[in-house]
Amino acid sequence: MAADDTGATILASQALTKNFGGVLAVNDLSLEVREGEITAIIGPNGSGKTTFFNLVMHLYDATSGQILFGGERRNLLDLPTHKINAQGLARTFQTLRLFPNLTVLENVLVAMSSHVNAGFLPALLKPKWLRRQDRGAEEAALETLSLFGARLISMCNEPASSLSYANRRRLEIARCVASRPRLILLDEPVAGMNPTETRGVIEDIQRIHEKGHTVLLIEHDMALVEGVAHRVFAFDHGTKIAEGSFREVSTHPAVIEAYLGKRAARH
Repeated sequence: MAADDTGATILASQALTKNFGGVLAVNDLSLEVREGEITAIIGPNGSGKTTFFNLVMHLYDATSGQILFGGERRNLLDLPTHKINAQGLARTFQTLRLFPNLTVLENVLVAMSSHVNAGFLPALLKPKWLRRQDRGAEEAALETLSLFGARLISMCNEPASSLSYANRRRLEIARCVASRPRLILLDEPVAGMNPTETRGVIEDIQRIHEKGHTVLLIEHDMALVEGVAHRVFAFDHGTKIAEGSFREVSTHPAVIEAYLGKRAARH
């Protein structure tokens, strides 16, 4: 997909470095993610992709550098993780983080709790205004589930544990969308899926983007990256080695070398 050069920068890392006991997981990394785009990060295992996501959400402290978010250029490394979510970032993980015994609908409502939480006493007394708020939250949650066609909304009252693997992945994405983020981070959203399931998730991500969401994703599946990404970053050894369209990055000598070795890059 072609990149749109008019989008404002929503996320920027500046000289970002993370050192784990002498191992440079992220090394002097500078990049910019544009609002309104789907941006993909690719790279071999161990290239620093998930570490970068963990730094963005401040699950790790950076060794040096900055991560700036939004027009106000707030440094996310100055904020605890829960306040980063409140700033408008939401993410999925490589491993599923659902509440398996809650229903599909309840899982989405939990993700919305920071926007609808009324406190202990109103929750106990249930005044009319809170009942209206709860009905509104449920309607919004159902609307979010409807983005994924009948796959999730038809199971909205069933426990999350009853979903197929692919639909549990979709539910994780739905929870991100429901938290009203300005930027959604997806960590390998089609990991473990077959080609048919992957095509379905490509359509889901495109639909979410069409609703106005900015997406930054990590993915090894090149069919998904080619199908959805406006812009691609390639990482290797914690550094950005290429940036551009999928075609530009996938044919870049440094990227070919990172995946296949120096001999392949020379041919």
